[in-house]
Amino acid sequence: MTSTSDIQSEMEKASALLTAATDLMNAGRLVDIASLKNMVDSICQSVKSAGYAPCAPLKPLMIRLNEQMDSFRRAMDDRYGALTRI
Repeated sequence: MTSTSDIQSEMEKASALLTAATDLMNAGRLVDIASLKNMVDSICQSVKSAGYAPCAPLKPLMIRLNEQMDSFRRAMDDRYGALTRI
């Protein structure tokens, strides 16, 4: 079983990846965030295994990570969305 500190650490890594990717994208660089899917899948499985009660204190971090992913998706769409509509 994964401890909540391990889950928190993984969420912080995912957040750091998104922050770095956002900074690079804003600087005009292409970014690869393929590893984010595996990170999020792992976090979700760990939370499911640990159960709600032990992970409840992590809820604010989970919400922030979700908001960060949504923000990144919107920024990607704003910047590169036209390329998908060609």
